[in-house]
Amino acid sequence: MGINITDSLKKKIFIALIAAGVGGPSAYVATELTTPSEGFYTTPYSDPVGLKTWCVGHLGKKGEVVKKQYTEDECIKLFVQDWVVHERLLNGVVKVPYRSEWMKGALTDFTFNKGIGNVASSTLLVNLNNKKYDAACEQLSRWVFGKVNGVSKVLPGLVIRATKQYSYCMGNEPADYKSKMSEWK
Repeated sequence: MGINITDSLKKKIFIALIAAGVGGPSAYVATELTTPSEGFYTTPYSDPVGLKTWCVGHLGKKGEVVKKQYTEDECIKLFVQDWVVHERLLNGVVKVPYRSEWMKGALTDFTFNKGIGNVASSTLLVNLNNKKYDAACEQLSRWVFGKVNGVSKVLPGLVIRATKQYSYCMGNEPADYKSKMSEWK
């Protein structure tokens, strides 16, 4: 069962991401987009496409022991580790500077959700690496499908997520960013 993602929990996540070396805009995206999109589950569950998941979208690795229950702190630690790995994987395939730290955060969220294999073979990455930044961001809206019971369909949650990713990707700083930064530090 998912737990309520309170402002206090968001602050803990944000602080842990910053401590791990994640930049402010990327940590904000992870806290305000990825965490609510994935949910925060202290017990393992199956996601909408049937993958065994726990904490904040954590997919177990081969040989990883799945516990019946995780603490909030264990979930935060796993999420930060996963975010840093996805950011590193993304940086490994992006051959040009990001237009902004907001773009980097949005595309890290995209990588977190879709996986580096999908990113590496995507038109989005081709556009990005050719510095067609707007065209790269526009590709996000194409990734709103998921297989449910073997049938590909538009998932409303992915539409909402892609819309927010697009805004960040285009470099739009949220109105509450500066106030949250001072509140969360």
